[in-house]
Amino acid sequence: MKGLQLVLQDIKAMWKHKHGRIALIFLLVVPLIYSGFFLAGYWNPYGKLDQLPVAVVNLDTGSEMDDKPIEAGDDFVKQLKKQKELDFHFVSAKAADTGLKEGTYYMVVTIPDDFSKNVTTLMDEKPEAAKLLYKINPGKNFVASQISTTAVEKMTTKINASITKGYSEGILSKFQDVSKGL
Repeated sequence: MKGLQLVLQDIKAMWKHKHGRIALIFLLVVPLIYSGFFLAGYWNPYGKLDQLPVAVVNLDTGSEMDDKPIEAGDDFVKQLKKQKELDFHFVSAKAADTGLKEGTYYMVVTIPDDFSKNVTTLMDEKPEAAKLLYKINPGKNFVASQISTTAVEKMTTKINASITKGYSEGILSKFQDVSKGL
């Protein structure tokens, strides 16, 4: 209890002097300003995702399955162009790397050249997963990099659903052909 009384006496003594009042005011105001800026930066991180610049690089060369061309990379890019979840920029690999280093983009999503080829291996004995490659720039903004990572995971889920749907339709059409043959 004596410690608290000692602190109160020191505060009263500081308040009696002109410079002491200024110091006390700064000791109260500076943490409030700092916490206000900090909270404002994290208040609603998902509110303006449409302003989060993300570079998309399509290196996919396409493939063929059952004598039909498969352009999974182009299909994915078309889906992204329809969506307005993030501020997608469809650029070359060089422009994307430069933009990531300069801080123009928070993330670069790369569709690899074997993307469509891996999509066509679903029916094989050892299917290859069609994966997106992505690089983030956590130095620019940590929260933005975390949000970008979550967005890539959602995009991957959408791709998987789209691929599964396409293969399901293909398998069902083959079953129809088999049933006609029987």
